[in-house]
Amino acid sequence: MATSCVRPSRAHAVCSLALTRFHTVGAPTLNRLPTWYTVRVSAKIDHGLRIAVELAAASAGRMKASTIAERQQLPQRDVERILSDLRLGGIVRSQRGHNGGWRLTRPGREITVADVMRALEGRLLIVRDEPPESLAYPGAAGPLQHVWVGVRATVRSVTEGVTLDHLATGQLPPELLAITSDADVRERR
Repeated sequence: MATSCVRPSRAHAVCSLALTRFHTVGAPTLNRLPTWYTVRVSAKIDHGLRIAVELAAASAGRMKASTIAERQQLPQRDVERILSDLRLGGIVRSQRGHNGGWRLTRPGREITVADVMRALEGRLLIVRDEPPESLAYPGAAGPLQHVWVGVRATVRSVTEGVTLDHLATGQLPPELLAITSDADVRERR
């Protein structure tokens, strides 16, 4: 058997379901096993949300990229790149000049986590670089499409129910707090 190591695609997806397996020659050892997760949130999404929440919390309404970078302990170059992507996605806009900076295009209560995720990387969930509704499986695996659509629906229900204001004020929706208060969901599996 040849050695191969295939990683999940990074193609414009926020949460990508990896449907690949890792194969190695000989018995696997812990130091040879790759570290990746089946559903993942990219650093770009994580950083983008942190940036957007800083803007939602800004009392003056505008912030310079350097201030955001300092507050979130992120490289300024990354912050500027992500702000540019958020601008293209319609989440933020910039103003030049002495009193310039970046600001949200709408109030934070109108921008959801899902909006930011989509602005940065497109669809919330894809399977093998395809949306789940376009998949068709032969034979006994036919119902698998429903699983992937259900996973996407679950991701939507959480990310579309949390706004930037929820995050900026720390006043998370009760539905989210109910889900995350269960000790079982905090356990890694």
